[in-house]
Formats: sequence, C-alpha cells, structure tokens
Amino acid sequence: KVKNCIEQHKNIRKILISPVTRILEKNITHEDMGDLINILSHYDFTIVLVDYSNSYSVFRDQVDSYITGTSLIDVKKLIIDCDAFIGPDSFLIHLAYFYGKFVYVIFNKYSVYFLPPGCEECKNFIIVSANISFKKYLISSFKDIGLIEGKR
Repeated sequence: KVKNCIEQHKNIRKILISPVTRILEKNITHEDMGDLINILSHYDFTIVLVDYSNSYSVFRDQVDSYITGTSLIDVKKLIIDCDAFIGPDSFLIHLAYFYGKFVYVIFNKYSVYFLPPGCEECKNFIIVSANISFKKYLISSFKDIGLIEGKR
C-alpha cells in the first residue's frame, strides 16, 4: 500500500492549504505555516492558501493564491480543483479525503485522536511536538512519502 501512496504523489501540482479549524489549539502555528510554505515553494507546486480567519495574511505574497472571506461551497470547489490538501484535523481534511484527494494532516499535541483512513499506511501526517524540529521532520516526511523527491 505504501508504494501506491508514493505513486499517488507524483502527479501533485496544486496544493490547497487551510491552517485553521474551529478549535484554536488545532490550528497550524504561524511558525510552522512559514516552514510549510517555505518547503513547498522550493518545488513546482501551485500553492493556494485558504484563510477563513484572515490571520495568516502575512503569507499572502508567498503563495500563488490567498483566499479569505469565502464560503464552504467555494472551498469545496477549491478542494475538487486541487491535487492535494494540507491542514490540521478538520472537516475540510475529511471533505478532501471524500473527494479522493491526497491529504496531509498536521496534528498538534492537543489533537492526536484520530487518523483518517490510509494515514498509517501512507504516513501522510505529522505530529507537532516540542521534541522535534518541525521543518526538518516535515522535509523528511515529505521525502519519505515521495511528495517532494525529484520535483525541483
């Protein structure tokens, strides 16, 4: 199954990122978001950032599209249009999974209760903790699953 997961990543070109949930403690921190965008921007991806709360506007110039003040219907269309979805454990992760998109889940220490189907086999998640270097671990994780290998 892991080989199938790696094959799935080879066609990813457009990545949708949504760093927020309705539970503040689950949100991706600004520091981790900066590292995530920095890593992905070195590869040939189109990066779309959906920011419901308008609190990640500092990243507006670092992504291809920055979207705020949008509806769930519009986000659904963005998910359908993307190849991959990255975000914290939220409804949107499950919606992206429902539409057959590659998902990468960023868990923090407060939200490690559930892994969407296939996560354990595909290793498409990271658990953020004070004991790891997020950027270093994320690069390693992305390489291990084949997301960034050979995409320069």
